[in-house]
Amino acid sequence: MKHLMYIIALLLLNKTVVAQDNKPKNNGFDIEAFKAQVETLSNKEKDAKSTNRSTTSSRGSSRGSNLKESYERLNDAEKALVKDLPIPPVVFRTADEAQVFEDKLKGKDIVKMINENPKASMNFKMHLISYQGVHQKAMRIVKEAATKKAKFQRENPSINFGEATEKTYVCKNDVIYLPLGDASFADEVVAANYGSGDIRFPEKNCLHTPDYVETSNRRENKGVYSLGLGGSLVVKFTNNALVDVKGTDLYVFEMGQVEPTHLEISTDGNNWISVGTISGGVAEVDISKAAKPSEYYYYVRLTDLKSASTVPGADVDAIATIGGAMRLSLNAEVLFDTGKSDLKAEGIVAIKKLAIQLRDIQKATLNIAGYTDDIGSDDANQKLSLARAESVSNILQQEVGSGNRFMFKPKGYGEQNPTVPNTTDENRKKNRRVEVLVAAF
Repeated sequence: MKHLMYIIALLLLNKTVVAQDNKPKNNGFDIEAFKAQVETLSNKEKDAKSTNRSTTSSRGSSRGSNLKESYERLNDAEKALVKDLPIPPVVFRTADEAQVFEDKLKGKDIVKMINENPKASMNFKMHLISYQGVHQKAMRIVKEAATKKAKFQRENPSINFGEATEKTYVCKNDVIYLPLGDASFADEVVAANYGSGDIRFPEKNCLHTPDYVETSNRRENKGVYSLGLGGSLVVKFTNNALVDVKGTDLYVFEMGQVEPTHLEISTDGNNWISVGTISGGVAEVDISKAAKPSEYYYYVRLTDLKSASTVPGADVDAIATIGGAMRLSLNAEVLFDTGKSDLKAEGIVAIKKLAIQLRDIQKATLNIAGYTDDIGSDDANQKLSLARAESVSNILQQEVGSGNRFMFKPKGYGEQNPTVPNTTDENRKKNRRVEVLVAAF
């Protein structure tokens, strides 16, 4: 209810103005008159409560949209007074966005603007109070992001993919540091079995970076996928992998409270390992008790445990690996002639392009894995896959240097771990590949 926002704003104003100076002084601001205006507007809001207006809010904060509404209520003179204030996003999705906003706001004193205009309308004061709230939220995000990053790096000093890659995201009232940034998120839906319920959203809503927006009409919510009561969802990480690190390994971005959900992980999408149940206010998952050391997992399965809510079933916005590994793939057709391990000219060009993606990474282990299709003997395929992995490793070392930044580990897997069944010529082409898994040093 908006009348509650006015009351909250009054409390914020008391705190904001008083905090500027502990000594009593006459700053020209009549707090009693402001209280009377708040009460009047609150009563108006109560009278208008029966109107069926649609409002929109976003995960963690609706202050951005509130600011837009409060700005529209200003008169022309008041709009001129605030014209130099930067416009914040409707919601801060990342700490970078909050930092950009704070950088633009430097040198501007919101409280001073309130005190210097004591006769301005309550709409003007309300707008600046809301703006001050956004400013305080941005400062908190930036501060907590630095704390989370420092904590992760203390616990995992060997994981450093560089500042150009890392990013900190905002989820509800929490911030989540991801060394791999946007590459941390699941990017393919393997299976989605919707349970019971009357609201269905596109499966793709649970992929990639968080983008959830909640509206007053729940059927119009954006960027979220509901499993439905008892439903399940299997997602795949195609350009990264889940691996056990110290602390949290996986984060499930959910809408609102985390409904009881069973979580499993898999290396191949067929054999599953139970991690346990996530629920309540915690979406952080530590896989250490279930995962094998240094094992890479590419699949996550979520199964709703039939918990009713506004949107039936677990409501997933995004799923991210926190200490994951980056996976880069090269097609063997481009790299090698059939049955050969000597690189073609175009293959060398492809590897050099891949090396460019590694230039901002400070330190890492490069697990270079060769794979074949199922044609030929197991022994021949294993030897060929290893020889191809070594050929790629040699060129990579030439491109990125042989110093202390990278540790190279070529290995041949033969026909193991196919990306698709070896049932057609097209599928076999996809399975003939060399993958570079960029992991902790």
